Amino acid sequence: MQTAASAPVTPVRITPDPERVRAAMTGLLLLGAVIGFVGAMLPVWAGRLSLDLLDAGRCLSALGAGSLVAALAARKASWDQGPRLRKLFAAGALLCGATLFCLPLATDPNVLALQLSALGAGGGAVSAAAAGLLRSATTGRRISALLNLAGVSFGLGAIVSSASVWWLVDLVSWQTLARVCAVGPMIVAVLNWRARVRSCRRGASERE
Repeated sequence: MQTAASAPVTPVRITPDPERVRAAMTGLLLLGAVIGFVGAMLPVWAGRLSLDLLDAGRCLSALGAGSLVAALAARKASWDQGPRLRKLFAAGALLCGATLFCLPLATDPNVLALQLSALGAGGGAVSAAAAGLLRSATTGRRISALLNLAGVSFGLGAIVSSASVWWLVDLVSWQTLARVCAVGPMIVAVLNWRARVRSCRRGASERE
């Protein structure tokens, strides 16, 4: 007779939740695209809005400050975990899209810095949501692989957006380019919200 201590243990294969992993990678791809877009557009804004080095530094600082404040606020309010993750993701993506669409309204460096702080806040919300999704989806064995994949997603977004600006900036105005780029985050926000609604309906049907 085998005791509980000597009984064989059947290994259980635990895999990350693919839906949460896809959402997290999409968020990091979006975040990289936003950062890459701003970095690539700085020389353009320098010529069109008369930015000097101090103005450029202030704009980048505003972007980082907005991102940091949003991420810390989400963490403090526990919005980066549980059922609020999808809301946080959708809200951040929508804010990124709306800010990109309104960027052409910038007429001087001060207005641009204010808009970039809002863009950073949207990116910070997306970053917090992506981190929460990764925490809830990962297992101990695969966390390193998923973190590497997260870095690839962020880098790919930055490369694609920077290359798009480099290729299109001489073909269309930067205002048109910003508004075209605004479509991506808005689509991500809508798709993420639809996924949240489907998840809520599925949970309700399972409880019934």
